[in-house]
Amino acid sequence: MENINQRTPFQVALHYATLLSLTSVVMSLVMFFFPESWTKSTLISILFSIIYFGILIGFLSSALNQYKREQGGFISFGQGMNIIAWLGLISSSISTVWSYIFYYHLNPAFFVNAKQMALAQLEAQDAPENMIEMQMKMLDVIYTPQVFLPTGFIFGFIFMIIIGLIVSAVVKKEKEHPF
Repeated sequence: MENINQRTPFQVALHYATLLSLTSVVMSLVMFFFPESWTKSTLISILFSIIYFGILIGFLSSALNQYKREQGGFISFGQGMNIIAWLGLISSSISTVWSYIFYYHLNPAFFVNAKQMALAQLEAQDAPENMIEMQMKMLDVIYTPQVFLPTGFIFGFIFMIIIGLIVSAVVKKEKEHPF
């Protein structure tokens, strides 16, 4: 008899994508309220990246293990990737909306600071004036919502799929066929 409490892959993905997105929002707010000297530190940036990577893997494996438990202890690689794809689409969509709110309304100085840092690096390298001008124009284009947000969505989704391939391969447990 089939368990009526079993959720679809989409429902599992929606639950975990929401949790992952809320965690991402909290982490970005924590970084926002850190002193500026901390956020410019390479060590702090690496530490936060490692923490986020661990959280991401934890949410992906939890989602697949939850679905596996609901399926009687079995999940195929394809079922796992179905959940990962939905999770990636949902969390990338939520992250894109959050990025728009955060970078264009709550912290618009982010792009100004990023351009200033790039300018300082180019000047420290004695880059020619035309190269500096070209880089600044390119950053002006990259930092528009029309480029920044879709790029973030696409790369977020692709990154999720790549990590998901590994997690799904590790978590999968296929039913044994009697043949």
